Amino acid sequence: MSKRILSAFISFIILVSCTEQHGSPEQALREVGGDLKNSHFRGVSIGDGIEAVKSKEKNKPSEETATNLHYRNIIGDYDSSYYEVNYTFDELGLFEIQADVFLQDQAVSKEFFDQIKTKFNDKYGAPSGDEGMTGWISKSKKNTSIEITLSNEGVEYVRPFISINFIEPLEEGVGN
Repeated sequence: MSKRILSAFISFIILVSCTEQHGSPEQALREVGGDLKNSHFRGVSIGDGIEAVKSKEKNKPSEETATNLHYRNIIGDYDSSYYEVNYTFDELGLFEIQADVFLQDQAVSKEFFDQIKTKFNDKYGAPSGDEGMTGWISKSKKNTSIEITLSNEGVEYVRPFISINFIEPLEEGVGN
C-alpha cells in the first residue's frame, strides 16, 4: 500500500512540474515583458536614469558602460531559452531599449510574438505593420514620441528570435 502511495505522489510531482514547459511562451512573457502598467517595458520607461534602470533589473548587468547596460538572462531553467536586453543612455536618460528573445523553436517564438503583441496592443493601441513586424507610437515622460517595434526574426535566421525595440528618435535639428 505504501508503495502505491509513494508512486502516486511521485507521479503527481512529475505531472505538476511538467504542466508549464520551461522556456514556454507564458514563462517568457512573464520574465521578458515585466511590468507594463506604469512603464514602457520591464518596469522601465524612456527617460529613466541608469541607476533607476539598474534598480528594476533583478540581476547585475553582464556589461556596463557610462551609456549602456546589457543583460542576458535564461528563461526558467531551460538553457537554450534566453533573452538579452540592452539599455542605451545619453545625458537626458534612457533613449533606447533593445530586447532579443531566443526561444527553443519557431512555434514557441511565434506564440510568444502573438502574446506580447496582444499585451502591447492592450497598452499602446492598434499597431501598424504585418505578421512579421509590428509597430506602435507612444509618449515618453517628457511627452516626446517613442517608436516601438516588435519583429519575428525567426524566418531570416537559423536561430528563431523575437526582437523588441523602444526608441526615442532625435528631434529634427538636434545634433545637426
